[in-house]
Amino acid sequence: MKGSIRHLLAALLLATVHATWAQDRPPPLTQAEKQQVTASLGKLLAETYVFPEIGEKAARRLTSNLASGAYDAIVDPAEFGDRLTADVVAVTADKHFRLAFDPQQVAEDRKGAQDEDKSPEERLADARKDNFGFADVRVLDGNIGYIDLTGFEDLEYAADTAAAAMALVANTDALIIDLRRNHGGDSAMAQFLSSYFFDAESVPLFDLHVRKKSEQVLSQYRTLPYVPGTRTPHRALYVLTSQFSFSASEGFAYSLQNRKKAVIVGETTGGGANMWTGMVVSDRFYAHMPTTAPIDPLTGTNWEGTGVIPDIAVPAQDALMVAHAKALENLASTHPEERDRYRWYLIGVEAKMHPIAIEPATLRSFTGTFGPLAISLDAGKLFLENRGSKSELFAIDRDLFGVEEFGYFRLGFVRENGRITALVVQNDNGTSRRYKKEMHEPAPLE
Repeated sequence: MKGSIRHLLAALLLATVHATWAQDRPPPLTQAEKQQVTASLGKLLAETYVFPEIGEKAARRLTSNLASGAYDAIVDPAEFGDRLTADVVAVTADKHFRLAFDPQQVAEDRKGAQDEDKSPEERLADARKDNFGFADVRVLDGNIGYIDLTGFEDLEYAADTAAAAMALVANTDALIIDLRRNHGGDSAMAQFLSSYFFDAESVPLFDLHVRKKSEQVLSQYRTLPYVPGTRTPHRALYVLTSQFSFSASEGFAYSLQNRKKAVIVGETTGGGANMWTGMVVSDRFYAHMPTTAPIDPLTGTNWEGTGVIPDIAVPAQDALMVAHAKALENLASTHPEERDRYRWYLIGVEAKMHPIAIEPATLRSFTGTFGPLAISLDAGKLFLENRGSKSELFAIDRDLFGVEEFGYFRLGFVRENGRITALVVQNDNGTSRRYKKEMHEPAPLE
């Protein structure tokens, strides 16, 4: 999982390299090179692929295809890499595997210049630029915590930031963790964050199977006996996913879902569980070879090729609002003493999920001055203006509006004889205040 961010970057680089090759084509493949690459890749699959039997089966598939002439018409090296990749994945269903035509990477590997050659200081500087993956940490309406986590950075560097993020949302009534833009990273970070949602007693999360020559070495990832700050094992947790969610982010969602610790909301994830190691296949071909597999002891398998299937399937762009609404709905039903407050915020979220259209003439009728408050119309949208600030309104009902950024109060317009005569500021604690609309008499005719 740790290599998945680099995996994405490598894929993007390969796309660029392919465009360059289109202008400056490399020497075409010979039959001898195809035989050498196929044999070398088959040997690596048999000896290093994480599951020995599957690796050997994939190797036999390549040998059979070569012998049958399936590759005879291919002369473009990039096309050959893509074809062999497809043939291996057809057997393994492993989305981390890739064979690429990449002479530059081969040369760098042979010189020992791999992407791990950055110093700790350089890696720390790179991670800090993205705030160690914590793109947003805040509290949504109704005291619902929200963490937008775009990558699992090395725990060695990111632990303090992760602990600070968890501290900020420690007192929220439910928590949403957003992995929709998360393509993976460090499994230790997933382990660290998962531990906040369990008691101090250690619980197994997944077994890590590592292929070393003819053996598989097993290690176990468990929840940690200590994490800084507050554990919240009984707080409702919602994890947002998309098709882009991959590798370690999938493992985080998968483990918590299987242990009934989280509700997964969004789309089925990318389906990349096994971790890869870069390997030289020949002078011109380089492979991402999966050598490690996390296996959940509860399911006996992982999410490779299938992805994590959400409990609530919705388009990724809708997942946050759906999870927010579900959290408030659940809290309203389980905390009757706070039901009215949670339902107040739920009504606001549902209004944004299902916006109502109000005709322009009606919107104009709401504009005016109400005591210290002013309502204006700009580009078809209503705004509340007060003491130099300007906040957009959204319709909850035809005469009732919520205020963006200020969920704890709403504006209800009073209509008498078809005219707006007053505005009532309604608060989430049940209090309210009424402001009469200032009526301006038309100027006398000259």
